[in-house]
Amino acid sequence: MAASNTTKKGGGGGGPAIGIDLGTTYSCVAVRRRYRSEAITNDQGNRITPSCVAFTAADRFVGDAAENQAALNPTNTIFEVKRLIGRRFSDKSVQEDIKLWPFKVIAGRDDRPTIVVRHEGKEKQFVPEEISAMVLSKLRDAAVAYLGEPVTDAVITVPVYFNNAQREATLDAATIAGLNVMRIINEPSAAALAYGLDKMPPASGGAGRMIAVSINVFEGESASILRNNLLGKFVLSGILPAPRGVPQIDVTFEFDANGVLHVSAKDMGTGSKNNIAITNHSGRLKKEDVERMAREARSYNRTRSSLAITSGNLVILE
Repeated sequence: MAASNTTKKGGGGGGPAIGIDLGTTYSCVAVRRRYRSEAITNDQGNRITPSCVAFTAADRFVGDAAENQAALNPTNTIFEVKRLIGRRFSDKSVQEDIKLWPFKVIAGRDDRPTIVVRHEGKEKQFVPEEISAMVLSKLRDAAVAYLGEPVTDAVITVPVYFNNAQREATLDAATIAGLNVMRIINEPSAAALAYGLDKMPPASGGAGRMIAVSINVFEGESASILRNNLLGKFVLSGILPAPRGVPQIDVTFEFDANGVLHVSAKDMGTGSKNNIAITNHSGRLKKEDVERMAREARSYNRTRSSLAITSGNLVILE
């Protein structure tokens, strides 16, 4: 995927916007220039970068370097973190996944999955957003090297099954990485499909002599609403009494630039309408935590970029 090089008003740095596909196993970054999309290669010359982060006694590796040493350092090599982002430690899927991973995941604050590693001689803990931010930073750095100018604006894709909590956690990861997210879009660019609305009725009610309709919005992939999660509901009143199926109600779904789902309903007969904005901030990182993690990430990047070891000699980079 790629993003246009025109930035959203009020965006980050005013430079070119990049498109990032943050994948479970591999990620990639692209930019649209001269009316065409250009895939950006990383420092190894590859168009895809492993979504992998590794910690050692003296260093941290991201991407290909992390994947290459995984067999020798399994307990400190983190992969598939996308399966943790925006979830609870007690979630069934998380409990099933941690049985298969060589690295340690514990229950952190607010039942948040927390990854435990050994780094620089001591135990350190990271939330999934921090690990994803390291991958995003790697992709941003590749874009900066490719374009020859600073990059802050990005469009990031998420899977169709991602719920609001997972989307917002992805926004937090991007903020930690120093990215201004212009928009989060679903991988097939189908917002309705992201909430499984093609497989279930988004509205219920409107039967017999009722003069109000309850609009229930679900997320999930099951054809049965009983197996999906209710995101929110609202009532559309002012409906004229009519037999079942006669009222015509137009329900629309729209994501804003921050990935918040807006659902509106309008009775085509009377013009009566109502709407709801569905957000889920309960599981999101606190603002002060995001700011602290962003400062730590910047500090780490500055420290690591100022020194390089080549042929046994210490080289100071300007």
